[in-house]
Amino acid sequence: MLLFILILSIQIYIGATNILTRSIPWYARIPAMKVAHPPVLKAVLIALVVGCGILVALALRHALSGKYLPLIFAILLWGPLAWGLWQLHPLARKVAVLLLWLVVIVLPIGLINPFAAMDGLVSGASLLVAMPVYGIVAMALFCLHILGKHKKAFNRDG
Repeated sequence: MLLFILILSIQIYIGATNILTRSIPWYARIPAMKVAHPPVLKAVLIALVVGCGILVALALRHALSGKYLPLIFAILLWGPLAWGLWQLHPLARKVAVLLLWLVVIVLPIGLINPFAAMDGLVSGASLLVAMPVYGIVAMALFCLHILGKHKKAFNRDG
C-alpha cells in the first residue's frame, strides 16, 4: 500500500496523464526498474525504496496532523531518493551510502549516550534495547557492502 502511494505520487509529480483516461492499466505505465543484474542488488534496492516509501507515508501522516516540515523533507529527500535508486542514478547511490553511514555511526551512540541512561531508557536489560539497534546497524552495513560491491551498476553510461 505504501509503495502504491509512493509510485502514484511519483507519477503525478512527473506529470503523468490522467489514470482514468487511458485503457492501459496504471501499473503498466510505471517505468521498469533498470536492470540490476545481481538479485541481491535488486533486493537491497527494493528494500531501500520501500524504506523511503514508508518514510514518505509517515511524513504524510504527520502532515495530516498539522506538522508540515516532515512532508517538505520527504518531498525534497525521500521521494527523489527512492526514484533515483529505482533508476540506478549514481547521485542517489551516493546519498543512500551517506545516509546509511549516518545510521551506522549515529544510531549506536544512542545506546551509550549518558542522557539516555539518566532518563532510564538504558537499564540493566540493555540487551533488549541493543538488539534492534544492532539489527538495524547490521542491515545498514549489509546494504553498504552491496552498494559498494555493485557500484558499476549505477554508472550512467551502461
